[in-house]
Amino acid sequence: MSNARCILALAALLGTSAAFGQHYDRHRPPPYPSQGTHSHCAAYARDYVRWHGERGGGAEGAVQGAVRGAVIGGLVDGREGSRKGARTGAIVGAVRGAREQRRENDWMYDRAYDDCMYYHRRR
Repeated sequence: MSNARCILALAALLGTSAAFGQHYDRHRPPPYPSQGTHSHCAAYARDYVRWHGERGGGAEGAVQGAVRGAVIGGLVDGREGSRKGARTGAIVGAVRGAREQRRENDWMYDRAYDDCMYYHRRR
């Protein structure tokens, strides 16, 4: 399998996590729950993160890392260095992208949970 096919297969594999989640209307966030309990607001926060987009951070990172690795490897060792750099860059980029996406999702979850609790305390 060529390097480009490996990278595309990896990107497709890492980007499919959103396909298994629940479908949400992309134009409207999920409504606040009728009750402001911990479990209701936690479920709302999970739905909000899914609605906001569980993008494939690992897939985006893999593609970016592969491009950077290919360029740097090509400058250092020509065609063979470009291949090795693309492979290494894709792996490192996937790990970094997934880690960054996790941080972003945690931040969105915390914000949505706090917003839900605040909404019900005001009522």
